[in-house]
Amino acid sequence: MSRDLKHLKDFFQDLTHTTKFTIWNEIDECVYEGTPDFDTREEAKAWWEKNDGRPSSVVIKRTTFNC
Repeated sequence: MSRDLKHLKDFFQDLTHTTKFTIWNEIDECVYEGTPDFDTREEAKAWWEKNDGRPSSVVIKRTTFNC
């Protein structure tokens, strides 16, 4: 493995990340203000069914990398 590739591999292994689920509206192409993040897809789906329910909204996984 080249030194540059090893450097990149080490960099990405050192990153920590957080994965949450939320609701994305495909027509407006956004997450509406006030929509919470959830730890599981099931929690997000349950919230969506009670609070949004629009056919144009979907549950998405959002990963944030912390450097």
